[in-house]
Amino acid sequence: MKTDLQILKYRQSLVKYALRRGVTSAARRYHTNRQYIYRWMNWWRKGDLNPINLSLFILFPHHFFNFLFYIIAHSILNITKI
Repeated sequence: MKTDLQILKYRQSLVKYALRRGVTSAARRYHTNRQYIYRWMNWWRKGDLNPINLSLFILFPHHFFNFLFYIIAHSILNITKI
């Protein structure tokens, strides 16, 4: 299983290659579709493709109960670190 940092580096290199060589050649090289590359290029153009924002986007839960568990778990971890 890939770590989140590896995923971030992969996406960042994908976008950089697409900006240099074009979306079609990047899709061929990285074995993915063009829509996936366009999606991440939009993130890049907005300025959201830095490691902090992407890690929050990947790690943050998207459903309410997962979000609730996320908050409770982090509050417990912060209490025990004191």
